[in-house]
Amino acid sequence: MKLRKLFFSNLGLKGKFIIIYIIIVTFFLTMTGFIYFKTTSSIVYNVVTADTVELLVKNNFVIDQKLGLINEYTNGLMVDNDLSNYLDNYNKAKSDFDINNLDRPISELLNKYFLYTSEIFSTNLVTKKTVFGQTAYPTIIPFKNFKNTDVYRLATEAQGKTVWIPTYDFYKMFSQKYIPSTNASYQKVFSAVKLVKTFNEDYAVLVLNFSDDLYNKVFTSTNHKLKGDYLVVSPEGVIVSHSNQSMIGTTLNASWLTNAFKKKSGFIMIQAEGKSFILCFDTSAKTGWLSGRILEKEVLMEEYLKIILKNMLLILAFLVVIPIIVIILISINIIHPIDSLRGGMKESGQGRFDIKIKESGIKELRQLIRHFNDMNYSTKQLIKENYEIIIMKKEAELNAYNLQLNPHFIANSLNIINLELIKNKNYDLSDMVVELSQMMDYTLKSSSHLVSFKDDWGHTFNYIKVMQRRHNKQFEVEYDINPELFEYSVPKFFLQPLIENSIVHAFVNINYKGIIRISAFIKDCKRFFTIEDNGVGIDEFTKNLILNDGNKSVGINNIRYRIKYAYGDEYDILIESVLYVSTKITVILPLDY
Repeated sequence: MKLRKLFFSNLGLKGKFIIIYIIIVTFFLTMTGFIYFKTTSSIVYNVVTADTVELLVKNNFVIDQKLGLINEYTNGLMVDNDLSNYLDNYNKAKSDFDINNLDRPISELLNKYFLYTSEIFSTNLVTKKTVFGQTAYPTIIPFKNFKNTDVYRLATEAQGKTVWIPTYDFYKMFSQKYIPSTNASYQKVFSAVKLVKTFNEDYAVLVLNFSDDLYNKVFTSTNHKLKGDYLVVSPEGVIVSHSNQSMIGTTLNASWLTNAFKKKSGFIMIQAEGKSFILCFDTSAKTGWLSGRILEKEVLMEEYLKIILKNMLLILAFLVVIPIIVIILISINIIHPIDSLRGGMKESGQGRFDIKIKESGIKELRQLIRHFNDMNYSTKQLIKENYEIIIMKKEAELNAYNLQLNPHFIANSLNIINLELIKNKNYDLSDMVVELSQMMDYTLKSSSHLVSFKDDWGHTFNYIKVMQRRHNKQFEVEYDINPELFEYSVPKFFLQPLIENSIVHAFVNINYKGIIRISAFIKDCKRFFTIEDNGVGIDEFTKNLILNDGNKSVGINNIRYRIKYAYGDEYDILIESVLYVSTKITVILPLDY
C-alpha cells in the first residue's frame, strides 16, 4: 500500500491523468460491452432475418424471371402455326412411318423455343402413340403408360394452363422399373407441363423437366456467407430443392409449414431436435413454392459474439494506446501532410490539375495523397479526352451539315439524269446513277452511329458495283454472308472504307485480275467480318503505323475508334498480310447488339 502511494505521489500530473484515463476507459468499456451485447442480440436477429428474407425475395425474383421467360416461350409455342400443322398431320397419320417422319420437324420446333434455355433438363411432347423431342437414355418418357401418371392427370385438370409439378422420382413416376436406382442428377426432377391439344381419344402434352441446378446455382451464389440449410418446398410438403441433396423429392411433415405458407414471406421461430432455429422464407409468385433458409440461433450469435469481442478490443486499443502515440506524432505525421493536401486541393479548385504533392506522413495519408495525385492526373486526362470528343463531335456535325446542303436538288438532278439515260437506252449507266442515288440517300437519311447491317450492307454493295464499273471490272468480288447477321446493328460505314482500301491500294501496279473476298459469320458468340484481297500486301512497318492509336487518320483507325467507343476495347480490327501475296482485314464485333 505504501509503495503504491509512493509510486502515485511521485508521478507527474501527465502520468496521473493517463492512469486515471485508462481506469475510467476500461470500466466504461466493460460496462458498455455488456450492455451492448444484451441490447444488440435482438437487433442482430432482426437484421440477419431481414437481410436473409430480402435475399430470398431477390432469389425468387431471379428464378421467377427465368420461369416466366420459359412460360412465355411455352405460350409462343402454343400459337405457332407449325406446331398446329404438325399435330394435324399426326392426327391424320395412317402408319407408324408417318408418325416417325414427324419426329424431326417437331423436335426442331421444340429446340427452336427451348434448346438455348440452359435451365431445362429435357423437353418432350408426349402423345398416345409416341414421344417427340430429343431426350437421351435413360430419361425417355414411355408413352404407353403416360396416361396413368400424375403428370398427365395434372396437365388435363389444368385445361391448357402451365402446371408446376414439384420434384419426383423420374423412374417411379413413369414406372421404369427395369432401370436401377442410381440417384443420378436426372433421377429427381421437377416439371412444367401443359396440355397442348386433344383430339378424338388422343392428346398432346408438353413436358419440360428441370434438375435441382436451377435453384442450387442461385442459392449457393447469393447465400454463400450464411450458415444453415436452404430448401424449396411445395404446399404439399414435397422438397423441390435442398442443400442436402438426399432430401430432394422427400415429403416434409412439419407443423410450421402451414403457417409459413399462410404468411407467404417473413420469418418464424421453430424448434427441432431440442434446438432453436430461425426460418426465413418467401413464396414464389410463379410456382407457389416456398424458398427458405434455416439458421441456428446459437451458431448465428457465435459469429457475432466474436465480432463484438474483436470490436471491444480494437476500441480499447484505440482509446488507450493510439491517443498516446497520436499526441506525440500528430504534428509531424498528420498536420504537415494535411496542410500540403489542403494546398493542393486549393490549386486544383482553381483549375491547375498538373500539380503533384510529395507523399509524406503516415500510410493512410500517403495513400490519400497518392489517390489525390491520381485523381488530378485522371481529371486532366478526362478533360483532354472530353475536349477531343467535343471537337470530333463538332466536326462530325459540320460534316453532316455540309452533306445535307440541298440534298433534294442533288437527288432530283440524279433522277433527271437517270431518266435521260433510260430514254437513250443506256441502262448500264442508269444502274450506276441509281446506285449512286441510293448511296447518297443512305448517307443523308440517318445520323445514328449504329445502323442495321442490312442497310449498311446495301450501301456497301452499291459502292462495290459503282467501283467495278469505274475500274472496268478489273477486279472481282466474292461474297459469303451469313443472313442471320442482317438483323444485328453495326457502326455506320464500317466496311466500305476497308473495301475502298483494297480497291485503291491493293491493286496498284498488278498485272493480274484482282479478287476481293468478303465474308461475315458468327463464331464463339462474336461476329466476324473479313475483307481479303490478292493485292500487293502491307509491310510490317506500315501495318504498325496504321494500327497506332495515336494515328488520327480517317481510315482504319477511325473505324477502330468507333468500334471501341460503341463496344469497348475487347473488339477491334485485325490485319494479316503477306507482302506481294494477300491482305486480310478482320472486324470483330459482339453478338448481343
